[in-house]
Amino acid sequence: MAAGLHLRPGAYGVLLAIGALGGIATGAAGARLTRRLGPWPSLLLAGLTMAVTQAVLGLTSSVIIAALTQFASSGAFALFNMTAVTMQQRLVPAALLGRVTSLYGTVARGTEALGALGGGALAAVAGIRAPMLAGALPIAAVTALLAWRHRGAAPAAGAKEANPPIL
Repeated sequence: MAAGLHLRPGAYGVLLAIGALGGIATGAAGARLTRRLGPWPSLLLAGLTMAVTQAVLGLTSSVIIAALTQFASSGAFALFNMTAVTMQQRLVPAALLGRVTSLYGTVARGTEALGALGGGALAAVAGIRAPMLAGALPIAAVTALLAWRHRGAAPAAGAKEANPPIL
């Protein structure tokens, strides 16, 4: 990304720090946001933001837009992780929580590794912007699936679902 934005190494570090601030800000405000919106809408908002910011990062040549996008993207990832883990802890029976948490981590880390390998290969062939654009597609697809799966079924914030869906 630094090459695509024509940044010096130090400036790229500042860009990453701005992104980190988005995650920190969401860490401070994410619980309130999730209580206000509810867990499913929070996940959908985070997924949509992740997909859009990924695409914008692949398209922009502006350092300012990239910085704002990094801030929003890091915030969205933080919101998604905070909400998903909280939902896991509340909805999964105690006897299964260790297994579900382990599987969740394995799937998450495994797909991250596959994405890094695929993204590196794609960048080598098609340029550094291609993996960012390609990465927006699976995020958008999973967000659309989540939205479809839970359409109209979002309980009020803090309410427990009688039969919560698996996905």
